Amino acid sequence: MNKDILTNIISNLKKKGAKEIRSGSGNSKKPNALTFNGTRKTFTPDVVALYEDKRDIFSIENKIVKANISDLIAKWILFGLEARKHNGSFYLVVSKENSAKCQDIIDSKKLSAELITY
Repeated sequence: MNKDILTNIISNLKKKGAKEIRSGSGNSKKPNALTFNGTRKTFTPDVVALYEDKRDIFSIENKIVKANISDLIAKWILFGLEARKHNGSFYLVVSKENSAKCQDIIDSKKLSAELITY
């Protein structure tokens, strides 16, 4: 994961008034791993921003490999559900090179994700 991207996200979240930011970097707590009921596979968000009335989840994807697409989609569905459960949003952070491919997946699978490019 690109440390500059993570630092930029955390800085923006602080400006937006997040009460707590979990990223596992520095002194912050690591985000909790999430899983679908009945499965052993877990996914951990890169950043979770806690506000008084919502929770936003961020996933930074540096590489999108065709062999891992089904796992990525499952992860994005899970993060989107978890964010919505807490009145928040799920943000998918990808490179400009991968943005079109990811937007196509978001649209075709009707995922609740907002795309951020770097």
